[in-house]
Amino acid sequence: MDSHALTVALGEIHEQLRAINLQLASLQSVRAKTKRPEPDAIEPWLEPITTWLAGGGDKAAFPRNVICGRVDPKTRRRPVVVATTADILQFALQLKPSKHTRRGQMQVGRIMRSLGWQKSRQIWNAGRPVRPWVRPQVVGRLDLGET
Repeated sequence: MDSHALTVALGEIHEQLRAINLQLASLQSVRAKTKRPEPDAIEPWLEPITTWLAGGGDKAAFPRNVICGRVDPKTRRRPVVVATTADILQFALQLKPSKHTRRGQMQVGRIMRSLGWQKSRQIWNAGRPVRPWVRPQVVGRLDLGET
């Protein structure tokens, strides 16, 4: 095969590769536009978290550092008023501390914000700094010994 024929063949291959790349880019853009949203990993956690925050669950599910409000006469439960993300992961979702991940913490944060809860200022709990979640109705009324 002479050099001219080789150059022509390489040029044709180059044009074919360029056409394939254009088709691939077009398919990727169509796929990106029509891609169905993935099931949200937060949804399975919403119900157990809201149940726990409303005072549902057994007494062992509420450690001392979780502040609960007064007993609701309708439900006869003591809703949670202040809790940390770790408390929610451990007691509402029943995940061992060794299974707590950054992703799980972020999911809990998104759920808590969607429920209207707010982070308080940093406080010290058991010798460690924490920023617990505070129920929206008590944000301005609760003194957590903030620093």
